[in-house]
Amino acid sequence: MNEHGLAVPLRSHDAFLGLLRYALGEDLRPFMRYAKDVAGSNCLRTFCLMSIVPAQNGLPPLVPDLALAHLSGYLELAASEGLYVDVTAGDAQILLQQVPAQRMFFRNVGEVMLEHPNAALLTPNEPWKNGLDPYMSLTAVPSGVLRARGASQAENAPYEPPLDCYNQHGSRVYGDDG
Repeated sequence: MNEHGLAVPLRSHDAFLGLLRYALGEDLRPFMRYAKDVAGSNCLRTFCLMSIVPAQNGLPPLVPDLALAHLSGYLELAASEGLYVDVTAGDAQILLQQVPAQRMFFRNVGEVMLEHPNAALLTPNEPWKNGLDPYMSLTAVPSGVLRARGASQAENAPYEPPLDCYNQHGSRVYGDDG
């Protein structure tokens, strides 16, 4: 739903490192414009907790304090470019191993999201392998934040039962070399 209460179908574009790159001072407007104008997306799937992908790209992890310090500004920038954001969490098995810490983090993320109508969805990424219990962790999120149980690949059925909605990411398509 948008700020006028109208349903908005989301077409996401992966921006896994978006919040981290924003926190590190990178200008993301060219990427956001590409996602919207060239790829035809109206939503960025952005991680708010992550360590593995940053390490693979020579970057520091996106730890809770860094994410919370920059999430509001990132959401404002995305809104200025006409984009919604699917705030996604992963790598809790490394960064937030205990459920009480996960609950506190997601409550804080949810409070920031409530201030931004373009913060469309809160999703744990592939919770079965990322150490997140969606029921235990996301029940602390303030009312008014749309929560998905977790993204699964297109060839798999969505996780049942959902929290507020289903979230399914498409099949991973790679080049001819696999």
